[in-house]
Amino acid sequence: MKKKLISLILTLIQLSVDFCIVVTSVALVLGIILVACTPFTGFAHELFDYHSWWSLVLQAVAAAMLVFLAIIMFIGVHSLLRNINSGLYFVNQNLVAVRQILWPALVVFVLQSLASICFRLWNIQDLMGLMTFREGDFSNDLFSLVIFFLIYLIFKRGIALQKDADEII
Repeated sequence: MKKKLISLILTLIQLSVDFCIVVTSVALVLGIILVACTPFTGFAHELFDYHSWWSLVLQAVAAAMLVFLAIIMFIGVHSLLRNINSGLYFVNQNLVAVRQILWPALVVFVLQSLASICFRLWNIQDLMGLMTFREGDFSNDLFSLVIFFLIYLIFKRGIALQKDADEII
């Protein structure tokens, strides 16, 4: 009963992650279209702070990059959940999935740090609140990176222990 409940919960979480992948992919396609049409649309001016044409395009490209990295992270979460729901815990696929979550999270952290600095230097407002850090975001994102790295180390050590156990048997 307990195993079935855990499996059901993991399946529901996996379905919500799959839904997020679809929604984020549609947002990326719309973002790419928006980047292509940015200089010509008034809609883009409502989403981004318009100082000049290049700042508008820079903001749209940064937003599209962040959404693309989010899709990569969601795919990593999907494969990690799929493996755990299948009873595969300390396997190389999970280590790859955790890396697929860790590296985009690190790139997003660096991009948001650079965007926060550049936006403040050039006096650009992040109207969507997507590209720069808001209050508390920096420490929360840094803490998340530390947690992802610790999970990566746990899976890496678990795989090594599993390999040793398999060789003994």
